[in-house]
Amino acid sequence: MVKNGLQPQVVILLDLGYNKLVLGKKKYTQMDTESPDTKTETPDQEIPTKPQKKHRRGLKIAIGVVLAVAAIGGGMLLAYFDVFNSGADKETVGGMTMEEFFAQEGDTSFDLIDKAYEEGKIDKETSLIYGAYAAFGDERLPEEYQSDIIAFEANHVFREIRENYDSFSPENKEIIDPFLKRPDDPESWWNEKVREKQVRNNPDLIKAARAKDREVKSIFSEHLTTVDGKIKIWYAQIGIFDDFIDKIFKPGRAEYFDAADKEMAEKIKDILDKDRAYAKFSNIMAKEPLNDGNLGGDGELDIYAISPTMMEYKRLQLTATAGYSGVLGGYIPDTANFPTSGYLILIGSNKTVIAHELFHAFQAAFKQNESSDRWFAEASAVWSEDFIYPQDNSEQKWLKVSPINQPGTSLDNTNLSGYEYGAYLFPFYLTQPGVSGSEIIGKIWAGCGNYNSCLNSIDKNISGDFEDTWREFTLWNYNKKPVKLYQDEGGFPEISSGVASYQSDIKKIGNNSIEISWKKDLEYLAAHLVEVRNKTNSPEVKQIIFKDFKNFTSQSNKAAIKAIVYPKNGEPYLDEEWTNKEERKFCLEDPRESFDNIVLIFSNGEMKKSLTATEITAEAKTESCYAIEQTDTREATYQITGSDSSNKANFTVKTTGTILEPAPAEAQYGYQAKWQAKLDYQEQWDPYSQVTGCVVHPGETKYTSTFEFDLSSVKNNSSFPVKVTESNVHYDPWSQKCTIAGFTTDTETEPVEYDDLSFSEGFIYDMSETEAKIKFPGSLAYGNFISRREMEPIVLEIKR
Repeated sequence: MVKNGLQPQVVILLDLGYNKLVLGKKKYTQMDTESPDTKTETPDQEIPTKPQKKHRRGLKIAIGVVLAVAAIGGGMLLAYFDVFNSGADKETVGGMTMEEFFAQEGDTSFDLIDKAYEEGKIDKETSLIYGAYAAFGDERLPEEYQSDIIAFEANHVFREIRENYDSFSPENKEIIDPFLKRPDDPESWWNEKVREKQVRNNPDLIKAARAKDREVKSIFSEHLTTVDGKIKIWYAQIGIFDDFIDKIFKPGRAEYFDAADKEMAEKIKDILDKDRAYAKFSNIMAKEPLNDGNLGGDGELDIYAISPTMMEYKRLQLTATAGYSGVLGGYIPDTANFPTSGYLILIGSNKTVIAHELFHAFQAAFKQNESSDRWFAEASAVWSEDFIYPQDNSEQKWLKVSPINQPGTSLDNTNLSGYEYGAYLFPFYLTQPGVSGSEIIGKIWAGCGNYNSCLNSIDKNISGDFEDTWREFTLWNYNKKPVKLYQDEGGFPEISSGVASYQSDIKKIGNNSIEISWKKDLEYLAAHLVEVRNKTNSPEVKQIIFKDFKNFTSQSNKAAIKAIVYPKNGEPYLDEEWTNKEERKFCLEDPRESFDNIVLIFSNGEMKKSLTATEITAEAKTESCYAIEQTDTREATYQITGSDSSNKANFTVKTTGTILEPAPAEAQYGYQAKWQAKLDYQEQWDPYSQVTGCVVHPGETKYTSTFEFDLSSVKNNSSFPVKVTESNVHYDPWSQKCTIAGFTTDTETEPVEYDDLSFSEGFIYDMSETEAKIKFPGSLAYGNFISRREMEPIVLEIKR
């Protein structure tokens, strides 16, 4: 709404060296737009400094902002950031900091148009025309599709317009044609708008203005050329209407406009010359943008620079309705089919935006599919910002809507606003040290057409299987210790896919089900994270067993499971791959495995197939995970007292051992704990004869003992003390039958019992994570405690 000839919006411009226009509030004098011959001065009116935001559902981030574009009538309202200058990150737009600006919430005009098309309110042709209106800030866009939320670019709109142009009605072709013409074309939208407003507001100057327009043909009549001769930067010369501008403003104003526009073009040229983005892109892509024939006067790439001063002129002179947002810039292809030439429109001189749009020109030199490859076009263009400016971190503004923040969304999703930009993280991962070099991006683009999609080209060009690459990518995105793996010259932020994890608690002894879904399918090229928390809170629970992995992994050979363990003591660690396991046992008696929580990453490396919702199981058990369970049988030889002969004995030792107290936190292995063991020993000698003619029938020997030992107290010589807490040795009566001189005598001994407290030391060796061996050489049951007995010592084995 126009009140007293004054627009109720904000225009914020930076000092371009000719006239200081400060950030914040700006005042304009009232102008009578009805009569160009008279101009009445009134007291200055203050324009509000903060635009009203329409809060709608969804997140829209404007990355690499050099301006906020709010289309008003036939033009664009700009809040201009020139981050080419130092300290730009501290500047504000309408009272908002840049961080606040990036955090805008709501739907862009493109989102609103897309929703209307999906709901059947408008047809495809209308949606594309409205998209062009939104991109250029054309006053014909219906109010219900106007939004003050900025979009980054509208490349997809113009690609689709090119693809569908032949099916447009003649009337709609006439509407859309000016949007498809280059800005230096006299019939382009830009030049048409200048002529329209000139005629509308200045009837006395119509003939003169038209005459000059025919002579100069376009307001984009001047250009600069980069040092390498590869790029022309065109800038507007509004001064072709000097008499008109001076009439509306004041004498000399047209000269200011022209000089400021040229300065912005010079900034763009300086950036391109200094940072050599064109040469760097040529190197990794092994190809240059296609020659555009004679468009722009020769075959080189053309950039059309739209400066803040040009937009100030359009705001005050060419437009007259409420504002809504447009775009920051874009790459527009010359034809519908790829490969194709094209051109850039840049509104402002932000260097990362320049790099982004320039990379689109290199992409267009390759065969590709607009619909299936759109995600990679934007993802790799955002990646290119980091490639040229690794310390600026402009690309990281998109992490809020990316696989690291929304891991459950398919990588190639283009329906979630901004996600295709956040998908830059995947090419960023591919070019990380130890994964691949930057040249992989060019190889992928070279194969996008040959393999029918960029996804297929990625599969063909990476080393190893795609599913392995995908599961590692989903692991990197956890981005917390112990998997903080991303390297970035400008630093990588503290953001993790764990923010999207679901929680599942193990609360009871027995089976606990763990859901690994959102109660819907796991999308292709996505991941689901579950944080499993140990809430049993019972010392009786000695182990937790995860099982039924095949419920998930059997659905596809591209399904994978990884786990990060957070123990109660010590540092978190990445556990072994779970994908091909039947189960995974965690021994809570082991300090490294007694966990508070475990993060499970379920990844789906399928390129089109979703995986169905399912569950795995976690079982909490009271049985110790370490034990000594063995029965040993030995044959011993006894030297008979007073004789050179010997006798044989057979004995059996059954041993059971359990942990009494868990291992301390500093223990290397979980079995380095306090143990209690019980032995049951049975021995039977063979009968033997004596030289006296007597035959001895030994009785059975029984020996039981309970003893304790503490493996956390192992000394340097691998020894540890043993404490016998209960012991009993029982000898059954021995009988002797002697026949001497025809007389036979039978004798029998009394049974014997005593406590054996003799063995007090043991030794441990062959230690590993899952087992160890211990021996007791001074023990009656296990060693050679009896001096006249020879036997193979018994070694006890601790096993998990």
